[in-house]
Order: sequence, then structure tokens, then C-alpha cells
Amino acid sequence: MLTERQELILKTIIMDFTQSHEPVGSKTVMNQLPVKVSSATVRNEMAALEEKGLLEKTHSSSGRIPSTAGYRYYLDHLINPVKIPASVYNRIIYQLDQPFQQVNEIVQEATKILSDLTNYTAFAAGPETRSVKVTGFRIVPLSS
Repeated sequence: MLTERQELILKTIIMDFTQSHEPVGSKTVMNQLPVKVSSATVRNEMAALEEKGLLEKTHSSSGRIPSTAGYRYYLDHLINPVKIPASVYNRIIYQLDQPFQQVNEIVQEATKILSDLTNYTAFAAGPETRSVKVTGFRIVPLSS
């Protein structure tokens, strides 16, 4: 379990990293925290988070980036799920309560639901593509 300060630091690093895609340094974190602590304190806490496997360094003198375990901790402990309206919940249940013949049909429908609800493009990759790395994609308008 993390201290409240460690949770604040982890959350700050994750939020900053997801926006900048650059390792986050202690001074950046220090300036964004709602409590006043020194950059040395932040570095010590970052080192503790690294020891727990929640942060990683890209090289010896860099800032930190979240690890997969760090993201998992963030999702499990640091964000509050959004309550969805009953109408949206019922629509999801209705769309997934179809007789599917193959697993990829379920994944395809779930991806469509996600895209419809968020108004974002969504795509999914199945377990058979575990060794495949997506390096980019293009969105091409098919109609107005």
C-alpha cells in the first residue's frame, strides 16, 4: 500500500506522462503537487515507487515513467469510476445480449459500443496478435 504522498506523486507522473510522453522529473512533480515538499523528497518517493515496480527510468539520469503495474495501481486505486446512466447501461446490455458465434464478434461489438459511447475511434487486437506491434494507423473519411 502506498502513502497518500506517494499516491499523489504517482498520479501526477501518470497524468503528466500521458500528456507529454516524456519522462517526468522531480522538479516537475514538485511544482504540480498540491502540498509543498522539496524536490529531494519527491526524488526519494519516486525511488520508493520505482522499488515497488510502479515507476521506471528510461536511463540513469532521466525522470520516471509509469510501469504497467503503475498504470494498474492507478486504475485500481486512484480514479473513481464514472457512473453511467441507466439508459446507456441498458443499451450496452442489449447490444451484448446477442447470440455470438465467435469471440471476435463479441470483441468487435464491444469496440463498436466503446466508439459509439465516447465518439472516439476504437480498435481492438485479439490475443493472437500479441507479438504484433501497431506502429501507426490512418483515419480515412469514407463519406461526409
